[in-house]
Amino acid sequence: MKHLLNPHLLQFLPDEPGAPDTVAPEALVSPRRFDLTFKHIYAQHFLLRGKSAYPERQYREHIQCVTNGACKEDDGSKASLDDYVAAFNALLVSMHDHGFTQWHPVPVDALNTPLDGTHRASAALALNLPVPVVRFSHEGPAYSASVFSGMDCARAAVEYCKLRPSARIMVLFGESTRWSVTPVYMTEFDLPSIVAQDNLITELYLGEE
Repeated sequence: MKHLLNPHLLQFLPDEPGAPDTVAPEALVSPRRFDLTFKHIYAQHFLLRGKSAYPERQYREHIQCVTNGACKEDDGSKASLDDYVAAFNALLVSMHDHGFTQWHPVPVDALNTPLDGTHRASAALALNLPVPVVRFSHEGPAYSASVFSGMDCARAAVEYCKLRPSARIMVLFGESTRWSVTPVYMTEFDLPSIVAQDNLITELYLGEE
């Protein structure tokens, strides 16, 4: 299976053949790959022929974060932000017209975290296509929300919740920072009025005794 992957990946993968499988696209959404949400927002917008500049702007900014500003891909196929946009657009059109080819599987780790191929995974999410994967024991890269701290992550966090219905919102009051789980995304805000505070409590506990 390894001959189907990008050659630059092979130096990082363990000496194992890789186990082929097919998974639902939402199975690839992981806190370690928060970048999928930015790609998915752009993919949906492109496929719906939207007119807003926001999704593409966010897509370009997140590529800069992922590449540390270099905007170059390891295999040399992309050397600028325009290259990324053009390549993603072409991929979305191709997958819309022809589906997900079995000859370009997404390499994943044991927890279905993509090691590569997040554009293909995001296109599959937007088109609701099953994803052929090759599973390895190697742990995937960590592109958590903190990598994109300089961006507007709130919209992406909402998208993450849509893609992962099992996600839960945790509300912490006061200065305490003790919890037993690692949050996918965090934000802080003040509610300056008593009315706003009452409304928040009412919504949080609506329907409970």
